[in-house]
Amino acid sequence: MGLCLLKCHVLRGPRNCAGVPKVGTFLGENINIFNKSTKATERPLVSVTVCSYNQEKYILECAESVLAQTYTPLEIIFSDDGSSDRTAEIIESCLNGYKGSHSVVFLRHPHNLGGKGKENFLTAYQKSSGQFVVQFCADDVMLPTMIEKMADVWLAKKVSMVTVNAEYIGQDSRLLGKQFRDPNKTPEISLDAIARDGVNDAVFGAGMGCTRELLEYFDYAGNALPAHLGAADIMLTFYACLLNGCEVIGTPLMKYRFHGQQGSGSIAMELAESELRKLVLEEKIWASHLAHAIFMREILDRYAAKDPSRFEMVNKRIQSLLVHQVVMMSTRLVNVRKQLFYKHNIAEIQPHVPESEFKDG
Repeated sequence: MGLCLLKCHVLRGPRNCAGVPKVGTFLGENINIFNKSTKATERPLVSVTVCSYNQEKYILECAESVLAQTYTPLEIIFSDDGSSDRTAEIIESCLNGYKGSHSVVFLRHPHNLGGKGKENFLTAYQKSSGQFVVQFCADDVMLPTMIEKMADVWLAKKVSMVTVNAEYIGQDSRLLGKQFRDPNKTPEISLDAIARDGVNDAVFGAGMGCTRELLEYFDYAGNALPAHLGAADIMLTFYACLLNGCEVIGTPLMKYRFHGQQGSGSIAMELAESELRKLVLEEKIWASHLAHAIFMREILDRYAAKDPSRFEMVNKRIQSLLVHQVVMMSTRLVNVRKQLFYKHNIAEIQPHVPESEFKDG
């Protein structure tokens, strides 16, 4: 699907002066390049992709926070997935006024690409060129040093993933007095933990960055994240633990927004008002973990056959933990479905039915 040409105005000033946005076109696709920094640096290029869809209430605060990042060289790719509100116009207006040194590109899709946002991210990712890639949501907010501190840890530890802590904010951007994880606790970050429990302290999809090596090695644009799994955070953490590991930054470096459109099951559980709604969401969470555990088993078998010297021993050790997780998640799933059936007379959950249709019996 093509990208529509934006009619953007270049800011006044010398054309060759650093900080003046430039508009460019790639062969075969119309894409706005607002600024392209060519300053030589010894630090590797980092890419940030900001994927948006109908987030006009929050996109300006997000965009300004990403543009204000202290790390250089930084490539920022905004990609709007055919928003029907003013999201794309707000991004365009913000970027037209940008005078910084970061390389900034805006991809504006005329129609929604589908795939629950995955296709939008893949399009942005395929246009990126950084060695380290951070996917960011258009309703969240970065603190100014977020990318710099993530890059420092990535380069010092030589890991495949870095994830940050977050403070929670409401729709009005006020702090809610809650963080994703306790910064005073030492997190458990291991392949064993994610294989045994389905999660570990690194799994926070809103604030993670991965090396391009990880994304390419496990074919992120292909079969690494099948559509039925939904969110990418669990599998990306699993892949990172299979390669060079993951590091967690305990200090909150971003603001994660609570509102009524969260894709996260755990967040939705916290926001749920009725027992029935919580059971419905819990069923989805355990079913998702079960699907992930089964897919992890497939991945281990696949890569053990592909590269036995690297993965054969890992496969033998981790498979037993994944079997434990399959049994555990299956048990939890059955128990929730029993409650839905006997307490609420619901034999099957229809995902398209709105929450208002569910009544506590």
